[in-house]
Amino acid sequence: MKKIFYIFLLFSSILQAKVIEVGANKSIKSIKKAIALARVGDTVLVYNGVYKEGNISIDKKIVFIGKKYPILDGQKNMKSCLLKRMVLLLRVLK
Repeated sequence: MKKIFYIFLLFSSILQAKVIEVGANKSIKSIKKAIALARVGDTVLVYNGVYKEGNISIDKKIVFIGKKYPILDGQKNMKSCLLKRMVLLLRVLK
């Protein structure tokens, strides 16, 4: 019975996941804002461009995808992106 309950929880969280798009011509222009809006299981899709946001901290389990090689400019800081928790997926799409 517990297995069925956990499977139900897994699928219900997947079905409620959303994609948050970040880009110059998107409603959300900041990676930090997108991460703040994201819930566990959501996808943050970052389109190409240069994002000068200093330290970007990801502290929840999300999918983080860069499309067409976005640049995360750490502005001469050693840490441009800090992963505090496991990220489900981190990749770049052409």
